[in-house]
Amino acid sequence: MNSEQSVHSDGSRGTRKCEGRFDLLNISGDTIIKFSTAEMKRVFNLEDRLAVYSATVLKLCNLLPKTYAADVIAKQLTRAGVSVALNYGEAQSAESRKDFIHKVKISLKEARESYVCLKIINLSDITDQNDLFSSLLKEANEIISILVKSVETAKKNMENNKE
Repeated sequence: MNSEQSVHSDGSRGTRKCEGRFDLLNISGDTIIKFSTAEMKRVFNLEDRLAVYSATVLKLCNLLPKTYAADVIAKQLTRAGVSVALNYGEAQSAESRKDFIHKVKISLKEARESYVCLKIINLSDITDQNDLFSSLLKEANEIISILVKSVETAKKNMENNKE
């Protein structure tokens, strides 16, 4: 099997589109999701986009070498990257608009933390998969922008409802 092929859940091999938004690639024996940020912009369900981001973080962390430094950053990135989607999911069940804003802000903090972890990985030359981490870095930056706007909009709506 070469780097352009992957084994899918149905047993088939090769690169193929998954829901029309993502390519599955096999790198270092692991099937990972490679996404185009231009394609990601078409995903209008933010919870789904964050879930894909978190799953991609998990899979890419498994590509890091088994060294002390890589293990430390991988654990931190795993916690922060997964927390982005989990906290946003909690925000969907918020008890009030104020609670929603608080939970989205937590998701935003975790997105910023994962962004910094990705920057550290890119700068440290821990891995030779920098192109994949760079695309994830760009996605993290877009997610941060979306969450910032979401908080601003929710605050504005909360203020407008007080009048």
